[in-house]
Amino acid sequence: MASLLVEATARGEAPRIGLCEIGKDAEASCVLSLCSGPENVTRLPDDIISCFIQSLSARDLVNLELVNRRMKHVVQNDSLRWRQIVMSHWATQPFELMQLASVHAGGWRRLFLEKMITDKTTRPWLSPSVSELDAMVELIVKDVPLAPQFLFEQDSASAEARISSSPPRSPVLGSPNRPSPLRSSTTGSIAADFAFLNHSARRETLDVAVSVVIDGSSSVTNASFYAMSAFASSVASALQRTGQDAAVGVIQFNQQPRVELPLTSVHAGLLQQQLCSLEQLMGSTNVPAAVQRGVDMLSGVEARSRVLLLLTDGHVRLSERQLAETCAAKGAQKLGVRVFALGIGRDIDISGLGHIVSAARSEHAVSLRQQADFLPLSYGAYFMLRTKIN
Repeated sequence: MASLLVEATARGEAPRIGLCEIGKDAEASCVLSLCSGPENVTRLPDDIISCFIQSLSARDLVNLELVNRRMKHVVQNDSLRWRQIVMSHWATQPFELMQLASVHAGGWRRLFLEKMITDKTTRPWLSPSVSELDAMVELIVKDVPLAPQFLFEQDSASAEARISSSPPRSPVLGSPNRPSPLRSSTTGSIAADFAFLNHSARRETLDVAVSVVIDGSSSVTNASFYAMSAFASSVASALQRTGQDAAVGVIQFNQQPRVELPLTSVHAGLLQQQLCSLEQLMGSTNVPAAVQRGVDMLSGVEARSRVLLLLTDGHVRLSERQLAETCAAKGAQKLGVRVFALGIGRDIDISGLGHIVSAARSEHAVSLRQQADFLPLSYGAYFMLRTKIN
């Protein structure tokens, strides 16, 4: 029926509505008979025309747009059909992520066109579009409600008074001009993570602390390593645009994790420079040690929100994956750490990375007394960053 509508309208004919029945599923089924007459299809309401085109492919929809202005208006504004097409073509990404990406793109149709251009440009690799990347970053930096034990209680009036009466801001933590958000009990290697933390806000507690854990093993290609560094830079830039009191630290790992950059204010130029100059370590992979190092980095700073970004192909043995799950779960249970895993590489262990994320999400669900499946993606998720098309 829908194909008849396209062909008839394209030929300039006037399809006539012959019959309309309501089936047992309460859905209207219409039969078009091609004949001349005043009942031109363009005189029908938009909702009726939208019913006709629900089975059309993306190519047919684009062709139908070219018929006239009315068809162009109906097709371009039929978000339901374009959403179905996008989710059928790119079903590997979560719906919540794609829905947010459609907002950044300006609609489902625009997201479809953006995805098609991205796929053509990056082939044979599959990468998210610009709007998808923006959606990922928004979910990561989003301020989410945490369980009461992770919230720092303070009187709002006295806090406001401290801010208004505080001396000029100083870029260095622990200076006389402002108290340090670092806990005095921080010692050893963890303290080194904050040795160069530049900080420009006046509050005693950070809004967001992000630990970026990047896989630098030999299984990661140069292009994938660059993509991970670029994504980390995007997260830092997004935090900077929000004006939040945020800090980002970078850890690279092979068989051993190495702190490339201690927790540093997103408003400091040192952060972007360090991310652009990262050199890949090569070697084997030790995901559990890397996750634990990322949690340790976040444990030594007071922050209202703590985020761990794990960028890797996720290839580990079952015992190592279970150990990584335990580290992520403890970080979520004790510190409220939100864990995001971003898969990158030729053959990503999606299931393994998903288990690591689920372990942390389950702890958030318990503390919030909700089911993990009902938690928004902002509490932790797996995203595909770059993979090879089979």
